[in-house]
Amino acid sequence: MYLKEKIFADELQLIENKKIQGFATYIVNHLPDYFFEVPASSTGKYHSDTCLGSGGLVRHTKAAVMFANSLMNDTENNSGLKSFDFSPIERSKIITALIAHDGWKHGLESSKSKFTTFDHPLVAARKVIELSKDYAEQSECYSLDMIEIGTSIASLIGSHMGRWNTNSRSKEVLPEPNTDAENFVHLCDYLASRSFLDFRFDKNGCSTYRPENFCVQQDIHEEIDAIISAGKAAIERGVSAQLLYDTVYKHSGVRNPKRIKDSKTAQLVKKEIENLVSE
Repeated sequence: MYLKEKIFADELQLIENKKIQGFATYIVNHLPDYFFEVPASSTGKYHSDTCLGSGGLVRHTKAAVMFANSLMNDTENNSGLKSFDFSPIERSKIITALIAHDGWKHGLESSKSKFTTFDHPLVAARKVIELSKDYAEQSECYSLDMIEIGTSIASLIGSHMGRWNTNSRSKEVLPEPNTDAENFVHLCDYLASRSFLDFRFDKNGCSTYRPENFCVQQDIHEEIDAIISAGKAAIERGVSAQLLYDTVYKHSGVRNPKRIKDSKTAQLVKKEIENLVSE
């Protein structure tokens, strides 16, 4: 389990609009675990050395946000370039989009690919819209407004590949950027992916991201106890011990539930055992 919000604490602080900052935090906490582990380039052919290796995709994302923050015009703080003159709410959407633009680069966690999936911009865009609806339901003072914001951010994400929007192995054509904000997000991602540009995060007041520094072990003893209890109940209902062992192994790769290491797997095993009883 990763301390996801903590990993992007610096980037989240750059989001000026508090409503969007809250939504961006919600997105970060729902990014798949693999996002915090994989390199920016699954083949190693692209991106700088800084963004390759374990945790490289997070470092690429941080670099893209660094470019955006440096380039955007902010007259109040006398920073950025006048040619990139966005309003505070537009800047907030742009930062959020860059944080999430590669969030599902290998696809959904349930169907994770070993390599980058061509349609990952659209996968991420759809997830952001989905999360905006969930966030709107949980937030008393937001509703359609939050969904409109999510849709706007999704459009920035969906077109971030720019002219590289076709693939010989896919019939899908990705949208190209049209608005100034969409083109700007593409520019920041493009700059952050150049193999000849290296990044000094410490020069920007940020430490270089290493996954092991933000990974915490979950205490899943209670969930394992729940599996064992569900197994005992299943045996009392006539389910064979062998079938239980096979069920545990199918979803965890181990036959002894006490050897399960993560909460998500433990919950899935428990649910499957409970389903055996109800069948």
